[in-house]
Amino acid sequence: MNKFPEKQNKEYTDWLIKLKQKFKQAQIKAAVRVNTTFLRFYWDLGVGIVEKQKKTNWGESFIKKLSRDLRTEFPDKNRKRQPYYWVAYL
Repeated sequence: MNKFPEKQNKEYTDWLIKLKQKFKQAQIKAAVRVNTTFLRFYWDLGVGIVEKQKKTNWGESFIKKLSRDLRTEFPDKNRKRQPYYWVAYL
């Protein structure tokens, strides 16, 4: 048994549809912002690594040290999504 009159039920359904669309749009916008933030971070990381490598003497194992230090600091992070993953395999 439907407690809502037909008009109210239609209004609710329309409102719910709009609410779901807004929620999905908010999720997409949030994901794009996060991806943009990480992209900027990875770019800056790469620039920093190149600059540091230019100042580092051959054989100092800069990349290995950086990778080890980042893994120590962030042990629970998924390596495929973290900057030290890229550093570890340069």
